[in-house]
Amino acid sequence: MRFSASVPLILAAAIAPLASCAPVARNQTSDLVVYGLVEDVDHEVLDEWGINVAITAKLSITRVVRGTPPSRSLNIKYITHSGLPPGHPVRLRLRYSKEGYWLVCAEGGRGYRCP
Repeated sequence: MRFSASVPLILAAAIAPLASCAPVARNQTSDLVVYGLVEDVDHEVLDEWGINVAITAKLSITRVVRGTPPSRSLNIKYITHSGLPPGHPVRLRLRYSKEGYWLVCAEGGRGYRCP
């Protein structure tokens, strides 16, 4: 089978629209990006079916990627259908809220929409 020079252009034209659909992370300079272990403390059901839940948890930071956390243990809050896996390190982007919690910004389905 022989390809002409136009094949790469056709492929690029087909792939370009998909790239524009990729989620755009709007990271603020005050956001923290960390790895850590999460221990759920409390939860609040957000809808009548019990599908969406706001979970309050303790985060023990194991590695800092960006930012300077005030301590190695933070109070966090995230929205999810199921909790974060206990005992397994997770990567989180966090933004401080006026309520005194670090909100987990949605990256991959769990968290708040951080503009």
